[in-house]
Amino acid sequence: MKKNYRSLILMLTFLTRIPFPMSFEFNKEDYARGIFYFPVIGALIGGLLLPLILIQPYVPERIFPFISIILYVCIVGGIHIDGIGDLFDGIFSARDQKRMLEIMSDSHIGAFGVVGMILYFLGMYVGLLEVAQLEEFALILFCMPLVGRSIALISAGFSRYAKDDGLGKAVVDRVKPKDAIVVAISLVGICVWFAPMIGLSVGMTLMLMLFITWRIHRILDGITGDVLGALVEISQVIFVIVTSILIRI
Repeated sequence: MKKNYRSLILMLTFLTRIPFPMSFEFNKEDYARGIFYFPVIGALIGGLLLPLILIQPYVPERIFPFISIILYVCIVGGIHIDGIGDLFDGIFSARDQKRMLEIMSDSHIGAFGVVGMILYFLGMYVGLLEVAQLEEFALILFCMPLVGRSIALISAGFSRYAKDDGLGKAVVDRVKPKDAIVVAISLVGICVWFAPMIGLSVGMTLMLMLFITWRIHRILDGITGDVLGALVEISQVIFVIVTSILIRI
């Protein structure tokens, strides 16, 4: 129980900027085990976003998504968003696999990374602008970070690590396909229970993200920690856009 508690707190402090009044020595085993708490932390982030519903009636509709994105970034920081820049710089460099991984490890951001981050924020803004007008907005807002972090865990379960070492290797190696299947079924099932249309949107998002994961896997011969972070954010954008389309059909 103590190990699970350490893993949860370690992931909470790693994946968010939520202050926690307790610290302990980093342990690689606790860190690797922490990936199973991704959905829990996603649900926590979703809950922290829900107060936005209270201010929505008083904010112009085109400004509200901007405020929502600011609050989200304040909660999670830029760790996963940085992964989008690294991923785009690497896979769009048209180099060999080894050089792509080197580019992704570089702390500097290139032109493709900038384009990727612009597309991310634009997609998030447009998606939130659309779903903010829906009756199910509170549920969508809660599910968005839950979906993103659950899909990262699921993708890790069907992937191998692209490098011989790295902080993300222990995390990716920890998740097995059977774990990913259980999380996928649970995620879709819970969302269907909340609202069938949301469940359908989650299912479609999951299929799209598994395809994207497969393509990245083919290009890099695996995934990295940067890829996992990028998958979190990309899946959230896809989720809100797919949801806004499906609910209007």
